[in-house]
Amino acid sequence: MSPISYTSHHNASGFVPDDSPSRMRINLAALIIFAILVGMVAPASVAVAENIPTATPARTPTPASHAQAALPEPIPMGRLTPNTSGLKSPSSTPTATPAPSSPYLWALIGNDLSHLADVNAAGIKAKVFELTWRELVPSENNVNTDVVRQRKNEMAQIRQAGFQIILDLGFTDAPSWVHTNYPNTYYVNQYGDRYDGQGQLNSGDVNLIFNSNLRVLVQSYLNTVFTNFGTDFAAVRLGGGHWGELTYPSHTYNGRTNAYWAFDANALTASPVPTWRPGQPSPNGAAATFLNWYLDSLASYQNWQISALRQTYSGKIMMLYPSWGVRPGHLTPAIAGNLAGATSPEINGEIQRGSDFARQLTAITDAKVVVTTTWLDASSSHNSSGNPADWSPVKYLAYLATTHPLRLSLYGENAGNNSAATMRFAVSQVQQYGLMGMDWCRESDIFSGQYATLTDLQQSIATVTSP
Repeated sequence: MSPISYTSHHNASGFVPDDSPSRMRINLAALIIFAILVGMVAPASVAVAENIPTATPARTPTPASHAQAALPEPIPMGRLTPNTSGLKSPSSTPTATPAPSSPYLWALIGNDLSHLADVNAAGIKAKVFELTWRELVPSENNVNTDVVRQRKNEMAQIRQAGFQIILDLGFTDAPSWVHTNYPNTYYVNQYGDRYDGQGQLNSGDVNLIFNSNLRVLVQSYLNTVFTNFGTDFAAVRLGGGHWGELTYPSHTYNGRTNAYWAFDANALTASPVPTWRPGQPSPNGAAATFLNWYLDSLASYQNWQISALRQTYSGKIMMLYPSWGVRPGHLTPAIAGNLAGATSPEINGEIQRGSDFARQLTAITDAKVVVTTTWLDASSSHNSSGNPADWSPVKYLAYLATTHPLRLSLYGENAGNNSAATMRFAVSQVQQYGLMGMDWCRESDIFSGQYATLTDLQQSIATVTSP
């Protein structure tokens, strides 16, 4: 798009360009008075410019028909005035119409620099910028300065184009030297299987829940990141498991199901019932003891991440909560069945992955933690139910966040590979449940030609420009 320069002249609706109607009317009036005084122009021949009406904002969509408990208004992040100086649209791309300003923070996941002007014009004002431990520190105590230089340059271009940056630290994409140089670095399940990430990037294959020595390495990595990239971020994302979310590895692995990941040497040392295994009888309450310790360990890991980040960063923290989540009434029948994997939440892996949202949010003591669902597009077909087990993840997390003593803020992310219809639905959930905004997963989808497009996203967010 063509750049638009804004100055600090204000009216009731925001910035006014230098060539605004109000300024033109003042200049024209001065000319008229001068002309009348010197007798060059008759007053009757002067046509005074009419006021130009202000466009009416798009109407907010009607909420879904199901009953919804009142939730607080969203807490908007600071608005950004675009700095589009020096940016030019490609000659082959039509000029985009800038989207109206929004109280929400809309973001795209991806480091792509090739569409910045068009993305900004569509109303997207933040990018989720991804770093990785693997790239930045390829060998122990050796920071790759070329990668640092490249990523800093990319960040600078993104900021120059008018975007805020939400930082994804990428410490769940660990370099191979961590496993080579240190013992007990893998998660191990009750079958003796070692979780190695199966070659996936960002797999969260380093056992940071039970191996405290590895946390020292992550703290060093965090120090490296903020020393090199500063702390000027709209937010920093945490989670610490697969895809950077707060989770244990999957409940299905290596052809087996019902996998619990607390049987490595460090976990067994810490376990209150080290000889018990899921599915075995527990006449003395071993199943309950094990499960509470297992879930508490993940909540404790969540809080360690927050405290580690607070050593170098004081801003907003987006904690990523995946999947549907454990709900009230789910644990009791699972424990009664000795965690054998027979109940629905066990079959779906919610319990084994540790997704006990209520336990995790209760553990939070930092008011700047932003509760972030990564399944904003999950079905809301049963949200009118009085049973929280039926609610979508965003509704349940909204309930937990707004009833938390700190009244925690909320943010959202879709699952990815979504249609335009799913995109519109996800965006509507932002307003309905009082989220600060949403990041769309991911930028490559938007420009792939297979999924919802940038135009779809611009049209979707235009429907919720007011809280």
